[in-house]
Amino acid sequence: MLRQVLILAGGRGTRLGALTDTVPKPMLDVGGRPFLEYLLWNLRRFGLDNIVLSTGYRAEAIESHFGDGREWGVAVACSREARPLGTGGGVRQALPLLDEAFFVLNGDTLFDCNYLDLALLLEGGAKAALALRQVGDASRYGSVSCDGVRVTRFGEKRQGGPGLISAGVYALTRQAAALLPPGESSIEQFLFPALAARGELAAKAYPGFFLDIGLPETLAQAGRVLPAWRRKPGVFFDCAVLLPGDAGSSPRPEGDPFAPGAVEAVKWCNDGGYLVMAVDSRPGQGERAGFSPWMREALRRRGAHLDAVYRAREASGGGGPVRQALEEWGMAAAASLLVAGDAAGLAGAASCGVSGRVFAGGSLLDCVREGLAPS
Repeated sequence: MLRQVLILAGGRGTRLGALTDTVPKPMLDVGGRPFLEYLLWNLRRFGLDNIVLSTGYRAEAIESHFGDGREWGVAVACSREARPLGTGGGVRQALPLLDEAFFVLNGDTLFDCNYLDLALLLEGGAKAALALRQVGDASRYGSVSCDGVRVTRFGEKRQGGPGLISAGVYALTRQAAALLPPGESSIEQFLFPALAARGELAAKAYPGFFLDIGLPETLAQAGRVLPAWRRKPGVFFDCAVLLPGDAGSSPRPEGDPFAPGAVEAVKWCNDGGYLVMAVDSRPGQGERAGFSPWMREALRRRGAHLDAVYRAREASGGGGPVRQALEEWGMAAAASLLVAGDAAGLAGAASCGVSGRVFAGGSLLDCVREGLAPS
C-alpha cells in the first residue's frame, strides 16, 4: 500500500499579491499555524508518514520549519527546484526520492478525502488516479468527465456551472511520472490528458471538506474554517465489536477476523470525514494481538484505517479511553458516537457527552449508520 506523499510546495502564489512577497504560499498563517501543518496532520492520520516536499520559491522557509519532520510525527525529505519547473517538473525532479507508487498533493489545497480508497484504483490497471470534488462553479478549475472510474475528458477553464473538478490529490505510479518531459511541465496539462487518452487514468469523486488558499478571499476563509475543521467528530469502536470472539487474541487469525460489516463501517466513517478510534476499556486486554501492525495493514488493504487505538491501562480519569481520545484530538464530542457490545460499555462515553449504541449483531455498518443518522 502507498505510504509516501509528494507535496508540491514550490509555487510563487502570484494571485495573493504582497502576501507572498516574504512567505511562500504553503507557509502562510492560517488560524495561527502554517497551512502546510494542516496537510501533514491529515496525512499522518492515514498512516502516510513518508513526506517529500517539492520546494522552490523561498524554499528555506519551508525546509527549516519542518526539518526532518520528527516534530510532526512524519519523516520529511526535500526536493528543491533551482528554477520554477511547474507541477510536472517538480514530480520528475523528485523521482529519485519516490517509491514505485505515491500520492501527490498540491501544497495550497486541502481535500479531506480517503487517500487509501483512492490508491485502490491503481489496482485496476490505472497508472494514475485523481480525487474529484463536486463544486458549484467549476470555471476556476476546469471540469472532469468520467465513464465509471475512467477519465474521458477534461473541460476548459472558464466554463461556468457546477461540475466535478480535480481537487489536487493524486495517486501516481513511477511509470506514469516517467512520461513527463525534462524541464518545466504540467501534470494537469501534459500528463493527465495523455494518460486519459490511453485509458490509464482513473478517478473517483469524494464529498469531503475542500479548500484552497490560492486567492485572498479563500485564504481569509481558511483562517475561519480550518481550525474548526480539525475539531472533527469521531466514531469509537469497542475492540470486541470489531474483532469478536477469539479473533482479538490471535496474531494472524484464519479467514476474515472482523465482525460482519466491520471493515465497511470503518471505511464508511473514513469516507465521511470522521476520526475512527478503537477503544478497549477492559483492564488486561491492552496487549491483544488483534490490533498489531498486521491488523492495521489488513484494514489499509481494504481502504480503511484507524486513527488511533486507546486502551484502558493508558487512560486515566472518568471516561477512560474515550475521554483521553477526545482531549488529545480536540474532537467534537456531541457529534461523536461509541459502538459497544453491551450497555455497560457505554457508560464512559456518556460521561464525556458522547452518544452510544449497542451492537447486538447483524451488520456493524448498519449499526453505525443508524447511530449517526440523528447528526
